[in-house]
Amino acid sequence: MTIRWYIAREVLLAFAISFLFFFFIFFLNQILLLAEELLKRKAPPEEVLLLLLYSVPAILALTAPFASLLGLLLSVGRLAGDREILAAQAGGIRHFTLFLPALLLGALFTPVLFLPMMSYCLRERLILANFTVRCYFLRQNSN
Repeated sequence: MTIRWYIAREVLLAFAISFLFFFFIFFLNQILLLAEELLKRKAPPEEVLLLLLYSVPAILALTAPFASLLGLLLSVGRLAGDREILAAQAGGIRHFTLFLPALLLGALFTPVLFLPMMSYCLRERLILANFTVRCYFLRQNSN
């Protein structure tokens, strides 16, 4: 039981660090993209903060998949680099048993992390479909 908690802790720690890193990068990118437009229009600070707050779900939708992949790769790379996987195999622990905590964490976090991304992509598709339908009807009415 102890090795499962050890693997889970390694994966969660690497995920948390990579999540904070990617969130910072994407959030900073969003600020830089909006900065020019906001400075031109001389927007009040409370509206700028509200706009940044509204951009957080889209940033989370992009951050979570990258962080989960990098977190798992970092934790497995560290375990392999320290020869802990080899030591566990020498002790009679199979790969499946060794990485069961990572699989369970992945199954637990997948709905939580990827639902925002799916809803974000679905919303973008619906907006595009609505725009396409409006353009079609405008073309039909102009003829």
